[in-house]
Amino acid sequence: MITKIYVDGFKSLKEFELNFDHGLNILVGPNGAGKTNIVSFFEFIAHLMDTDASEATSRTGGAGAVFRRVGTTYERTITARIYGCVPVEVRRTRREQKLGSEEEKPFCGYEYSFSLVFPEEADSVFFKTQRLKLVRLDRFTKGEDLVKIEKWGLDLEARFQTDGTTEVTTNAFDDSLLEFPYYPRRVKAGGNNPDVPKPEEVIAEILESGTISLVPAISRYTPNLWAISRDLTGGQIYNVVPSKLKLPEDSARAPGISRDGSGLAATLYALQRSKNPPTLTHIPYFYHHGRHQYDPSGMDQLKAYLGLVNSTVEDILVENDAFENLLRVRFKVHSGEYEASLPLALMSDGTLKWLAVVTAAITAPSVFCIEEPENYLHPQMQGQIVTILREILFQDDSHRFTLMTTHSETLLNHCRPEELIIVSMSGGHTRANRCSNAADVSNEISRTGFGLGYYYVSDALQND
Repeated sequence: MITKIYVDGFKSLKEFELNFDHGLNILVGPNGAGKTNIVSFFEFIAHLMDTDASEATSRTGGAGAVFRRVGTTYERTITARIYGCVPVEVRRTRREQKLGSEEEKPFCGYEYSFSLVFPEEADSVFFKTQRLKLVRLDRFTKGEDLVKIEKWGLDLEARFQTDGTTEVTTNAFDDSLLEFPYYPRRVKAGGNNPDVPKPEEVIAEILESGTISLVPAISRYTPNLWAISRDLTGGQIYNVVPSKLKLPEDSARAPGISRDGSGLAATLYALQRSKNPPTLTHIPYFYHHGRHQYDPSGMDQLKAYLGLVNSTVEDILVENDAFENLLRVRFKVHSGEYEASLPLALMSDGTLKWLAVVTAAITAPSVFCIEEPENYLHPQMQGQIVTILREILFQDDSHRFTLMTTHSETLLNHCRPEELIIVSMSGGHTRANRCSNAADVSNEISRTGFGLGYYYVSDALQND
């Protein structure tokens, strides 16, 4: 889970710093304050993990939208630091098991920092510097505590040189803290043999163009980084458009809810067919693939949540039309003596948006962002969506959080003061702070029975 970010130069984010808590993190503030810019940063990071820097910039709106505008020009550099902590698999060799090694450390804390440059004389974006720090931990650790760590287990730094090459430096490597099978093996096997390339040389060759992120580059050598890659790749923004959900979907489409909600049929089909993955404990973990597996109970969970807001829907069925190669989603509806099997296109806009948002929450591997979920939703559904998202995020001791932007007083009435992040614009810069009088507001809500939305609209929340 990403626990802290520092951003300078991305859109309206100037010297911007924000900590995230497990669960709901709800952005509120006037139009133009920069709420969407905050969630767009996570989308930008996800693209950086998936493609090169120029393409990631293009996918997020282009250089003119990503780099901060100042007067008639742009700031040409984006600087960022991202802190997070993820669970990792703990495996020991037979020798370590016999001897009894140190206390297990099932978490990995990380700090990923970079400086992106868009020079005036060039037509591409590249990484000027990158740095990745890792440390094994015995418990989940928040961002403010990760900042204080002085000794990291792994500290890799990459710098783009003036001659067009990238220099990679290992500032720290402690094999006792980290269990990466390939990286230390190359160090030990190579020794002083000039014919065996050092790990830094291999990574430098991958990063030679200066446009590839260090995290996916080194992931191929350090499988434990797959968890960190998934953590950074999860920054999907959802602004569901019901009309997109009603369009037919090809049976070959990969599962996953897209920004506009499309992909719902493919994701429901994957949930319907999901099975428990085989337990391959006898196979070394560096052979395991990093693809996310859907929980087989996800479909039953989704149906149960749907029943809370629409009790007439008894079942959801997805069929693959082999003739047209299209996925057909049908809802089994029962109300009194009325029974029917309705296609997805005949369901209401509110029901479909609600279904897409909850499906995204169940299947998202890490952070996900929802913009104005109140649109198309009945007030009762708005309250349920908050309750359900909170339940999903805290189940199975998983460490995940959701960013949500909203202007709905009704939705805020179901939120808690400590979940709010109040966003404002000051001097052309976006600022975001937690509610500083959250305890007092909670007491007032308990005393009066008024919801949080009432106190927000009344300007009773402080963010000093």
